[in-house]
Amino acid sequence: MKEITLDLNFVSDAGHGWLLVDMTAMHLCNLLPSDFTEFSYAAVKKGKFQFALEEDDDAPKFIKTAEEHGLKINIKETEVVGESAIRSWVPITTWKPGPIGVNGSIGA
Repeated sequence: MKEITLDLNFVSDAGHGWLLVDMTAMHLCNLLPSDFTEFSYAAVKKGKFQFALEEDDDAPKFIKTAEEHGLKINIKETEVVGESAIRSWVPITTWKPGPIGVNGSIGA
């Protein structure tokens, strides 16, 4: 079986940080948005569901689960000056998805 590598971004501002994952990464780990705390966020970016998993509990949970599923993870870090726009995303615990298309895209 071919090794799967997830190329992920970790975004932080002066107060907090989040690991960004998409719906495909969630599916590969057999995880749902409901598996995470209210301190993580969800949004639609470039027509795909995007999740910002907070750094203290949810990001480590995702990483551990990914590794348990045999996935390799590469993380690129980005530091935001000022407040990250992620803070304006919907809390993952209240997020309600719309129709999901191929590869987690919005629509049919």
